[in-house]
Amino acid sequence: MTTSVKIGSVIKYLRTKSKITQNELAKGICSIPHLSKIENNNKDANQETIELLLERLGVTLKYITKKDKEIKVLLDQLIDNIHYYQKAEAQETYKKLEISNEFIPFTPYLYIYELYVMRYLLFIGNLDAAGVQKNWLNKHRKNFSQYEIYLFNYYSAIFLILKGQYTEAEEVLVNLLNEENSNYEVQGEYFYHLSLVKANLGLSGQAIFYGKKALQFFTNQYNFKRILHTLMLLGINYTHSKLYQEAYDCYMHLLRNVDVLKDPNFRPQIYHNIGYLMDKMGNPNESVLYYKLCLELLPEDSIHYLINLYSLGEIHFRNGNVKEAIKYLNETLELSEEQSNQKYTKLSRYYILELMGYYDEAIEFLEENLIPFLESIGEHKDELKRFKTHLFNYYKEQCNYEKAINYINRSED
Repeated sequence: MTTSVKIGSVIKYLRTKSKITQNELAKGICSIPHLSKIENNNKDANQETIELLLERLGVTLKYITKKDKEIKVLLDQLIDNIHYYQKAEAQETYKKLEISNEFIPFTPYLYIYELYVMRYLLFIGNLDAAGVQKNWLNKHRKNFSQYEIYLFNYYSAIFLILKGQYTEAEEVLVNLLNEENSNYEVQGEYFYHLSLVKANLGLSGQAIFYGKKALQFFTNQYNFKRILHTLMLLGINYTHSKLYQEAYDCYMHLLRNVDVLKDPNFRPQIYHNIGYLMDKMGNPNESVLYYKLCLELLPEDSIHYLINLYSLGEIHFRNGNVKEAIKYLNETLELSEEQSNQKYTKLSRYYILELMGYYDEAIEFLEENLIPFLESIGEHKDELKRFKTHLFNYYKEQCNYEKAINYINRSED
C-alpha cells in the first residue's frame, strides 16, 4: 500500500509522543540502527516491518494512507469553499483540517496547508492572525515550490488590499501577471483582485479590463457568487468611466440575482450604488429614492447607514432642497460624532454652516479644515474639486486674484 506520507517521520513522532524508546519499539521487530534509519527516512523498510512498528504504536498503515488522502481532499475542499465564497462550509472544512494538523507535517501538503490557513484567515477578515501566519510563511519560503511561492505572493497582495495598501498590492499583483505558476482555479480570483486594486487607485479603465477577465473565468466555473461580486465592481467602474448604461445593466442583473448570495448587506450596497449612478446621470429624484431604500435595510448604528444619510443630505444640498438637506445633514453630524467619524463630522459641519447662512465661517472651515483633511486621506475627489472651485469663485468675487488662481490650479490636480 503506497502513501505520500513520510512513514519514518510518523513512526518517530508517534514513538516520542508515546514516550517509547527506540529499544522498546524495535524489540523483536528490527535492530535499533535499522529503526533509526527508518525514522530518519534514510532506509526503505519492507511493508511487514512498517506494519509491525505501527501496530505497536497503536495505528495501522491503512489508517495513515486514509488520513493522507483525507487531508488532500479537505485542502482541495477548503480552497474551493473560499473561491466559491462559501463561508459556513469553509469554517467547517477548516475545523476538520485543524483536527489533523498534527499529522499534516508528515505529508507533502505542509506548506500548502499553511498557505491555505493564511488565505482562510484573510477570507474571514482576521488580519492580525493572517499577519502572524504571513510572517511564519516568509521564514520558510526557501522551502517552497514555485507554485507555493506564487500563492504566497498572491495571498500577500490580498493582505495588502485588506490593509488598504493598494499601491503596494498593485506592484505585487502586476509582478505576478506573467507568472506561469498559477492555475485555472486561481486566475478568476487573481483578476478580480487586480481589478479591485486598479479601481481603488482610480484606474477605472484598467479595472474594467481585468474585471471582465475575472467575470469570464467565474462564468466558466459557474461561480455565481463571485459573478455577482464582479458585476458590482464593474458597475462601480462603469459609473466612474461614464458608461452609465453598462453600469445600470450590471445593477439590474444584480438585483435579479441578489438572493443567491444570502448576504443581507449586498442589496443595500446595490441600492446605494444605483443611487450614486442616478445622481451621475442627472436624475436626483431617483437617486434619493434608492438612497432611501438603502437606509431602510441598514442598521442605524452602521457606517453604511451614516454614508447614506450623508449622501441624501449632500444631494439635497446640491439641488437646493434646504429643509431636507438640513434634516439629513444634522442626522449625519449627530451619528458621525457618536461613531467618532472625523470625515463625516467635518463634511456635514461644513454643509450645515452653508445652509444656515454662515458663509464666512463656512469658507474658513472649508479652507483651513475640510480641504486639508480630505486631501490627506485622498477621498471625495469630486467634492474636493467642487470645494476648490467654490473657493476660486469666492476669492474672485473678493478680488483676491492670487488666492483665486491658487484654487483654480488646485482644482485641476
